[in-house]
Amino acid sequence: DGIRDLVRSRGLGDVYKRQGLIIIGGGLLSYPASKTPYRGFSVSEDRHVPSLRKLAEAIHKNSCPALVQIFTPGPMSKDGDSEFGPVGASFIPKDELPAAWMQPPREIQIEEINELKQKYIEAAQRIKEAGFDGIEINAACFNLFNSFLSLAWNRRQDIYGMHSCGSRSRILTDIIKGIKQQCGNEFVISVLINGAEPGLENGLTVEESSVIAHLLEIAGADVLQIRAEVYNNPLN
Repeated sequence: DGIRDLVRSRGLGDVYKRQGLIIIGGGLLSYPASKTPYRGFSVSEDRHVPSLRKLAEAIHKNSCPALVQIFTPGPMSKDGDSEFGPVGASFIPKDELPAAWMQPPREIQIEEINELKQKYIEAAQRIKEAGFDGIEINAACFNLFNSFLSLAWNRRQDIYGMHSCGSRSRILTDIIKGIKQQCGNEFVISVLINGAEPGLENGLTVEESSVIAHLLEIAGADVLQIRAEVYNNPLN
């Protein structure tokens, strides 16, 4: 209700009708397992659809399109932030992490990956039911999905492993295809990724990200947002 009231009080829908679209950030899949570093909202259960619908209606009142962003913190988590603690594509020792405050993530298991993919597809269905125009998957920063895309994090030897950009992006392309299958081609999918990780050993390069972006587009992504990640070190 607070976000909805903000949209109404500041006339954001009317502003973005002329400028572009609104992306609502911080959607949780399964609180507290996906607790964000800041206050977010939940898309983990059907009971959350009515409140999301109120928000979508407030934005659409001014003919403004809107997406909902969701993500899984993964390595961004700290002990106590979730029931699982930090988790990533692979285990990374403390002395090899890109920031001193980070805690070593455990390696996510195949059965957890399969469950996570299904949760994203179900979340997209709820977001569509609530009346939003699409979903944004945040695979940037240093969250779980980026830990698959970046060789600084991914040391796996399975089908999601470090061998190629295709295997590293598989978790995302599977989710994109699943969402399109369940929600239809008109339901917009935006994906946010790191275009580069300057200063990070084995970090994503522009060349790698270009390949990954193409693979995401082939899978069905409609919008790609590209950023850089400096891991809290702007000198990079």
